[in-house]
Amino acid sequence: MQNPDLDSETRVFAALFRDALIDAFGSKLHSFYLYGAAMFPHPASWRLDFDFHAIVSEPPSRAEVDRMLALRGALGEKHELGRDLDGYTILLADAERRAMPHDQVVGSHVIDESWALHRAHIHAGRYHLVFGADPRGFVPLPDWPELVEGLDSELRFVVENPQHPQFGMLNLARLIYSWTTHDVVLSKYQAAQWALENLPQAYCAAIEAALRSYERRPRPEDRSLLDRTFPGFLSFATDRLAALRC
Repeated sequence: MQNPDLDSETRVFAALFRDALIDAFGSKLHSFYLYGAAMFPHPASWRLDFDFHAIVSEPPSRAEVDRMLALRGALGEKHELGRDLDGYTILLADAERRAMPHDQVVGSHVIDESWALHRAHIHAGRYHLVFGADPRGFVPLPDWPELVEGLDSELRFVVENPQHPQFGMLNLARLIYSWTTHDVVLSKYQAAQWALENLPQAYCAAIEAALRSYERRPRPEDRSLLDRTFPGFLSFATDRLAALRC
C-alpha cells in the first residue's frame, strides 16, 4: 500500500516541503516520505498534522540547518499544514538502525521515541514516498519488544499532557487496541471506531466528543465533557493496559 492517495491540500504542501528540503540539503536528501493519519481513511474535515521523515545521507552543515529552519518558517506562512509539522530529519545511518534517532535540524534533544511504531507503519505500507529512496529498503522491521517501548512512550505522553483530553481519549483507545490485538498500525480515527464498539459505554460520549474535535465540528459542551471524563478513562485505560501486559 505504498503511496496511498493524498488529498489535494496535503499533496500541494508535500511538494512545497520537498522543494524546501532539496533547496536546503541538495544531494544530501536521500528520502522524504509521509506517514500518519493522512495514510488512513478519515473524514474529509479531519484535522491533520504533517507527519514526515526526511532522511539525509550526511550530517547537515550549520548553514544547511539554518536554511532549513528559515524555510520551515516560511512554509508555515504559505500553508496551514506548515504550521503543524510533526516529523523528523534523520541521518541515513541512524534510519538503518533500531535505536531511536535524533533530529538533525531541531537538535539532538529531539528524539523520535515512536521510531519502532513508525517503522511498523512503513513496513505495513502506510506511508507516501514523496522523494528518493523507498524507506522499506533501509528501515528495519521492528520486533514486539521495540513496539512495546514505543507504546509505552505514547502512554507517557498522554499522561504528561492532560491538557489535551481529546488527543488523550483517542490515543488511549489506540493503545488499548494495539495491546489487545498486537497490531500497532492504525489511526486514532480507526481506534475510536473500535473503542465505541468494544469499550464500556460510559466512555462513548467522550470518545464521540473527541472525534468531533478532530473533525472540527465540536459542540459547546464537548470540552467540559472531555475534562470530566478523561481522568476516569485514563485510570481505566492504565488498568486495562497493565492487565494486557500480564
